[in-house]
Parts: sequence; C-alpha cells; structure tokens
Amino acid sequence: MNLQQALVELRKRGLQDYAALLFASQVRREPFLAPLKYGLAYYDFLREHRVKSVLEVGSFHGMTAILAALAGAEVISIDISPFQQELAKYLTGDCFRILWIAADSREVLPLIASGRVEAVLVDGAHDASTARADIREGLRIARRFVLVHDTDNPKTPSVRAVLLQEIKEPWRVKVELPHSQAPWGLTILEKAGGS
Repeated sequence: MNLQQALVELRKRGLQDYAALLFASQVRREPFLAPLKYGLAYYDFLREHRVKSVLEVGSFHGMTAILAALAGAEVISIDISPFQQELAKYLTGDCFRILWIAADSREVLPLIASGRVEAVLVDGAHDASTARADIREGLRIARRFVLVHDTDNPKTPSVRAVLLQEIKEPWRVKVELPHSQAPWGLTILEKAGGS
C-alpha cells in the first residue's frame, strides 16, 4: 500500500481527518504503511460486527487502539512501553475512549474479569511463553472475539503454533487473514453463543 492508496482507503471509511494521526503513529515502522493495511482490516471487522468494547494487548504506537476507538469501541490498551503514557496525554476526549495502561500483560490480564469485553486483540510479545499467556487470558476475558496478530509471520512462528494449541470449545476460527490481506497475518476466533 502506498501513501495515495492509504489515503483512498481512509477516505472510504470516513477517516481522512485522522490520517496525520494514524501516519504519525507509524513513523518508526518499516515498511511504513503495511501496518495501516492490517489496522484497516481490524477496523473493518470491529465496525462490521458492531464491537463496543476491546481489550488490546500490545499497542506499540497506538494505531490499532486509535482505530478501535474510531470504530466506536471503548478500548483498554495494555503495553509494557512507557509510550502509552505519552499517548494518553494527547488522545483523550469523546472520540478517543481509550484507557492506556503501561504494564506487563502477564501482570494485568489475570486481574481482569471474565467476559469483561466483547473482543481482545493479542499483539504483544511474540515469544511462545508470553503469547500463550496472552492468548489464554484473551480467551477467558473476551465475550465474542479474540483476534491474534502475527499468525502468518515467518519471524514469529510460535504465535500461530501456540494459538492452534489453545483453541478449544466454545472457541472456533472465524477468519484467517493471510499476510497479503493483513500484513503478518490476523486470525479471528469467535466464541459459540458469545454475545
């Protein structure tokens, strides 16, 4: 996706006023616009399924949290990076209903009640141990969906392997977006009877 294509995609979704903010959240990423393609797939999913609450594990520079808020969800974003506190200073108000928590997910997730949010996005540390802990907690906390990023990334094969080991009833794979549709892959799980 080049800059012009990115602007067209943002305009289609009515997000053109937030282009500078979304691009600024990606200034340290390479390739520059690839994460936006993944972010827009995430945004579209949340809008299509009218998801109103999201817990995000791993925010990095905040793009997915911003997009979830713009999709109409209240967001709890957990990332070990102190950058969360910087984001919190600037992204406040009615449009950005985001609670930024700068902490290790392995310490915070066990404290969150089961069924607390409709969806959980897991995109934190990619080692097998942390991925397993984040996915297990995500399956416990989410009422409807668990979205796991980096499931088609050759640099992080443990994420997909752990995910496949952890899927159990009442959860099932709803959608698997390969690298071509959501850079580095996105697997979406749905809970049977989830509401």
